Amino acid sequence: MNFKIDLTPKQQNLLTEINYPVLDKEYSKEDIKKCVNYIADHCMSLSSKNNILGSEMQKFDELMRILIKNEK
Repeated sequence: MNFKIDLTPKQQNLLTEINYPVLDKEYSKEDIKKCVNYIADHCMSLSSKNNILGSEMQKFDELMRILIKNEK
């Protein structure tokens, strides 16, 4: 999976917003798994600060589904 090619600009922007690098390269299954964990950690850190876990998870839902599908 190549994040620059396979993700929409909106999905790429979501990763950029949380400071995850979006590079034009083939990401391995392990790289994708790390990205999924990074997003989950981001959401959980916000939920403990602002109690907004639901809205943050919803924001990343589509992206997470795509990544999880490609990490298997």
